[in-house]
Amino acid sequence: HLHSRKRSVIENGAEWLLDRARLIGPHSGTWAEGMLKQRGVEGIRVLQGFLHLAAKQTPAHLENASQLALTHGVWRLRELRGLLKNPTAQEQFQFIQQHPLIRDLSHYQALVPDCFTSATENPLSHEKP
Repeated sequence: HLHSRKRSVIENGAEWLLDRARLIGPHSGTWAEGMLKQRGVEGIRVLQGFLHLAAKQTPAHLENASQLALTHGVWRLRELRGLLKNPTAQEQFQFIQQHPLIRDLSHYQALVPDCFTSATENPLSHEKP
């Protein structure tokens, strides 16, 4: 029965806070939903801080930080602020298929043949022919 301007942020509810976070961008909305799922009821206060932070930052900057937070599994506002200050993503590495110090699996098969035999060839199996 209260006018919408007279309600406090908490009285609007968690879904209203999540809707406001979704308006910033898809990564921000996903981060807010995941954080609320991880932190439970205490996450409502974090959502308030997140929206307050959104008023001070550009949406693109906050979206980048939210995306990094999602990839790192960061659910605390303090860590999200750290990602806003130093937005660095981990570089992707290409795995090599062969290396001179790593032997092929066939070399090990010659050393320990019993470990690499199939179940049908295993002499220790209990099945009788």
